[in-house]
Amino acid sequence: MEPGRQMAVTVELLERNGALAVIRGKGQTNGNSTVSAKLTLRAYCLADQDFALRPLDERIVHNLRRHCALLQGNVAMKSTPVVPDSVNP
Repeated sequence: MEPGRQMAVTVELLERNGALAVIRGKGQTNGNSTVSAKLTLRAYCLADQDFALRPLDERIVHNLRRHCALLQGNVAMKSTPVVPDSVNP
């Protein structure tokens, strides 16, 4: 896509089954279809793979929840600091 142009992207959750989620996304520019995709995503915790990664997993979850709250306009979460990923567990 050329610099300076905008693409409107929409994503729809088609199915959620346990740890699996199927989503469909599409992008449009000036009303014309630019891209479309269907993805299957799997949710998991790093700690389930390697218990030593639990502190990192907890930081990631904390930061993702904070970002989600900010996007949803939850003012109470805005003062909660983001824990840097570079901090050692």
